[in-house]
Order: sequence, then structure tokens, then C-alpha cells
Amino acid sequence: LNRATQLRRQPGSALKPLAVYAPAIESAGWTCASVILDAPTAFGTYKPRNAGNAYYGNVTVRTALKNSLNIPAVKVLQAIGVQTAQRYLRSVGIELDERDANLSLALGSMTYGTSPVQMAAAYAPFANGGTYYAPYFIERITDRDGNVIYERETTGTRVLSAQSAYLMTSLLKTVISSGTGTRLSSVGTPVAGKTGTNSDQKGVFFAGMTGYYSSALWVGHDNYKALSSKSTGSRSAAPLWQSY
Repeated sequence: LNRATQLRRQPGSALKPLAVYAPAIESAGWTCASVILDAPTAFGTYKPRNAGNAYYGNVTVRTALKNSLNIPAVKVLQAIGVQTAQRYLRSVGIELDERDANLSLALGSMTYGTSPVQMAAAYAPFANGGTYYAPYFIERITDRDGNVIYERETTGTRVLSAQSAYLMTSLLKTVISSGTGTRLSSVGTPVAGKTGTNSDQKGVFFAGMTGYYSSALWVGHDNYKALSSKSTGSRSAAPLWQSY
């Protein structure tokens, strides 16, 4: 099992920037300062809750993402439409099942989940000005005389405008400076990223970027055994990502 490429696990809130806020900013005119009411809300039979059942009234998109609030994320997804989110996710290489077409996608609930390499590649457009490059491992192959017999085509696909990419990076920097990723604020280089914790404690993610790298880290058990109730993306994944 190659855990970087073959693992498929629930990304939790690490999917919020990809499933909710990037498509909202790019396709629906939302901004970092757009306001959402954070209050207990039922979406038909779907009744998500914030962590700790804490609610904060009117909050901006920036506050909602930095504190990883669930109700605002679901409200934004409902406003832009699940299909808009699915189109963006597919454009950055996130594989979806037909059963993923529901509002719980806002919170990273998926039929199969994502791999660390998919998450790392999906976050890269935030940092590089909006272009997605499919992950690859072999750049070129030469024969013994130095003749190039294979070279990877590196033409990417624009998935965000430069402005949208800048705004998303700004939002994800706030996650580090004053949100759920503050453990990374002392890493010694500019960092932007997002934690992801599953409600069933079967794994945690951190996905983020520096000026040079986009990388994602997953912590969990191969046999789906639950982690400690104290394990979160912030407590378990972010410190390892910082060390890396």
C-alpha cells in the first residue's frame, strides 16, 4: 500500500477550501468579507453541527474558514450549488462518486475520500496563481547516451483566476496565523493551509503550502481503527507537517 497515492480517506475540513470557498470565490462572487449567519440550522433532514456546538452569529468567510465552522461552510455550498463544487473538485483532480452529490461534501464527507497526493496537488493552484498540474513522478527518461526518450509535458490547466488564488492563499494564511493551524505559525517560513479532522476519528489531514512546496499529510491506521479522541488535524497532523 502506497499511502501517498493509493490511500483514500475522508479529508474532513481540509476539503472546505476546495469544495466550498474556492468555487464560491471563483464562480459565485463571494469574497473574504462576505457574511454568513453561523447558527444551528437544519438542511432538510441533514443537521450538521459546529465542533463543540459553539455558534458565533454573523461571521465573515475569513472567520468561518480560519475557525473551521461547519454551518457556514454548508450554507455557502448550498448557495453556490453542489454541482459547482463538484466541477471545481474534479478540475483539481479530486475523484468523486455519484453519491457525493450532497451538502455533507462541504465538510469533507465522501464515499471513498482522497489521497494525500491528490490533496497536495489540489492545493497547489492557490499558491501558484491558479493553475492545476496533475501529479507525476517521472520528469524525463534518457538513454545511456543522454538522448531524451521521454519527457513529461508540464502544461497545466487554469482553474482559478490569479485574484481568486490570491484570496484563497490569504484565507489559508489566516488559518495559520490565528485559526486552527496556529501550531504552524512558528515554522520559520510563510505557510498557508488547512487542518482536517473526521468526526469518527479514523484519520486526520493537514494540507498546505509554503513558497516552494504544496504537501499534504495524513495520520491514521491502515485498519481504520479510531485515533484518540484528542487527535485532530491541528494536534496530530500539523506538528508532523511542521517537522517535514
